[in-house]
Amino acid sequence: MLADRVAELCYSRYSQLPRQGKPRPGREWTLLAAFVVDRGGDDLEVAAMGTGTKCIGALQMSRTGEVLNDSHAEVIARRGFLRYLYHHLKLVHTAAGSPLLEYDTDTRLCSFKPGISIILFASHTPCGDASIVPMTCEKSDEVENTDTTDVSSYPESPVGGMPRKRKLLSDTTQIDSAKKMHHNETDSVSCVEKCEENVGSNMGSADIEQPDKVGSILNVATTTSSDVDIHRTGAKVVSGSDKQDPLSPGARYHAVGVLRRKPGRGQATLSFSCSDKLARWAVVGLQGALISHFLTCPVRIKTLVLGAGCPFCPRALHRALLGRTVHVTSLPEDYGPREICFLQSNLEFEHSQSQIKRMVLESGLHTWPCPAAISWVALPENSLEVSIRGNRQGATKKIAGTTPASCWASRAALFAEFKKLKNTLPDEQLPSTLRDGGCLLHTYYDYKMAAKAYQGAWQNVKEQAFQAWSNATRTFMEFE
Repeated sequence: MLADRVAELCYSRYSQLPRQGKPRPGREWTLLAAFVVDRGGDDLEVAAMGTGTKCIGALQMSRTGEVLNDSHAEVIARRGFLRYLYHHLKLVHTAAGSPLLEYDTDTRLCSFKPGISIILFASHTPCGDASIVPMTCEKSDEVENTDTTDVSSYPESPVGGMPRKRKLLSDTTQIDSAKKMHHNETDSVSCVEKCEENVGSNMGSADIEQPDKVGSILNVATTTSSDVDIHRTGAKVVSGSDKQDPLSPGARYHAVGVLRRKPGRGQATLSFSCSDKLARWAVVGLQGALISHFLTCPVRIKTLVLGAGCPFCPRALHRALLGRTVHVTSLPEDYGPREICFLQSNLEFEHSQSQIKRMVLESGLHTWPCPAAISWVALPENSLEVSIRGNRQGATKKIAGTTPASCWASRAALFAEFKKLKNTLPDEQLPSTLRDGGCLLHTYYDYKMAAKAYQGAWQNVKEQAFQAWSNATRTFMEFE
C-alpha cells in the first residue's frame, strides 16, 4: 500500500535525525511533514522534511526576511523542498546533470523528467478548513486519483475516521515523573493545541452515521447538530470574511470554506492556515514566484498521504484544498487546481499528540507541543537545521532577526539562493523574464512581481475565491 510505504519511509528518515529539536520524551509532541519524490515503482525519495507547530506574532516579523514567520511542519517542509529544487536547478546546468530536472535549450526552462511526481506526507490533518470534518464512520476506502483536471468530478466517498491499526511506539522511555513544568510559550500556540481547548463539552458520538452525510460534509448546514459533532480547528476566521464561526454546539460550531489564520498566544499572527496555503499551492504550484522563472509549469502535489490517528475525510480534503478554487477562471496556461489523490496510512507518527497522550494517560502529566522546528533536506551539505521562534536554535535574543540568526529556509536565505543561481547562468541560459529588463530588478519584491504568469494566476485566485487574503505589506519584501 502506497500510503504505508510513504509513511514508513518518512518515519525512518525522521528516526535517523539527531535528537536535537525533537520533542522531550513522554512530555512533548510535534507534527511531521515531508515532500517525497516518486520516480515510479518503489523508487521513492524523501526530498525535504519538516517538523513544527508554531508561528510568530505579527510584531516579530522581519522586514529583511531573516525570520521564519510560519514554522508549521507543512510550511517548513515546503521551504526545504524549495532548497531541494534550487540544488537541482544548479545541477541541471552541470555536466553531470540532474536526476530530477531536464533543460530545454529552446525555452531556456526546466521541467520534471517523465514519470516523476510529488507526494506530500503529513502526520496530521492540515490545520484550518481541512480539519473541519464530522466525527462519523470508520476509515473510508482510499480514493484513487482520477488523473483529470476536472476537479468538479471528484467521486463520492464515505466519510473518513480513525484507523484501526496503529504503529506502536518504539521508544519505551519511562515517563518523567517530575513536577509539571511551566509552559511559557508566549508568542504562539499550535492549531492542534488550540483545537483541544475549543472542543469542551460539545463532543458528539464518533459512531453515528448521519443520513445527510452531515450536510454533505458541512457545505450545507445539517439539521442533526444535536446528534453529531465535528473535529475542530484552532485556526481563526480572518477579519473581513463574509462568514464567521457560529460557535454553536455540534456540527454548527465552525463555518466551512473560509480563510483562517493560525492562532497566537498573546500576539495575533498573519500566517494563514495550512489548508489555505495548500489550496493556494494547488493552483499556482509549490515552487513559488521566484523558482517559477526557471520552470515550464507549476510543481503539483500528486498525492497527499496522512498519518494514522488523525481525522481523514477525502471529501473534506477536496472541499478545502481544491473545491474552493475550482470556479476560478482566466488563469494563465498550466495554472489551476489539479486532482490530488488523498490517502491515509495505518502507521502513526511516534511523536504525534495522540501517541504522547496515551503514554501519559494514567500519570496525569501535562503534555505540550515541542517549541522547536526541524528542517531536513536531501542535500550534500547544510542538510539539517533546528529553529525556535523563527530563528536558528542557539541564536541569542541580541542577534535574533539578523543574518547570523537566520534560517536556511527564511525568505532572505532562499532569495540568496535565487540570486546565486541567476548570477551563475550565462545570458544565453537565462529565462526571458530575467534577461529582458532584468537590470531593473533588484529587490525580493521586484523578482516576485516579474513572474507574470504566477502573479496573474494568484491575483485571479484572490479576486475570485480568496478576497479576504491579505499578503504581507510590501515593506516586508523590499530587501535585496
